[in-house]
Amino acid sequence: GSGGGIALGTALGDNTSLLELQLGNNAIEEEGGRALAQALRTNLKLRKLDLHFNKLRGSCADIARAMRHNTSLKSLSLRENFIPASCAKHLGRAIRDNETLRVLDLRANDFDDSSQVEHDFLPALLSNPCL
Repeated sequence: GSGGGIALGTALGDNTSLLELQLGNNAIEEEGGRALAQALRTNLKLRKLDLHFNKLRGSCADIARAMRHNTSLKSLSLRENFIPASCAKHLGRAIRDNETLRVLDLRANDFDDSSQVEHDFLPALLSNPCL
């Protein structure tokens, strides 16, 4: 839940040795997602973060904003997190600005507004030579 996600975010922000973290299917909600996003701003060791099948929803925007400045993460799974199409703008900026991310899994989210995805996300994806 959110309390666990917040605690994990705090611990991850302070960690200097962990390279991979699997947090799939842990019912982490938006508040926990925001805490994890804050950790991604300061953690420069983590290479792979798997957040599949949680309930991150709109906190994906916070994660995407953190990814714009993160220089260590190479793989991020946000699969099945009820992410709305409104986050496409933030995801687009993140993949446009991030030169280290190599794998981004966004399967099975709520990208129901294809115009936002087409306008904000796809051009950035096509312009990023790393993904």
